[in-house]
Amino acid sequence: MYEKIIQRYPVIENIINLVNEFKQMLKSKNVEKLEEWLEKANNLKIRKIDKFVNGLKRDMQAVRNAIIYEYNNGPAEGL
Repeated sequence: MYEKIIQRYPVIENIINLVNEFKQMLKSKNVEKLEEWLEKANNLKIRKIDKFVNGLKRDMQAVRNAIIYEYNNGPAEGL
């Protein structure tokens, strides 16, 4: 079933790969991959992904820190 969907809508596979790459970047703390990932995401030309990328670009230092460091500000925000 998955193969048929991908065959009919190949962009779905690109989205899945993009999400998996983002998860792997976070897991491996590989901030060097961020710019490459942002470019891949932009190249898909999908409005929702573009909005996400633009949000990341608005505060790149916070995004980089979130990738690099283990801690977060959840307790300060009551999470």
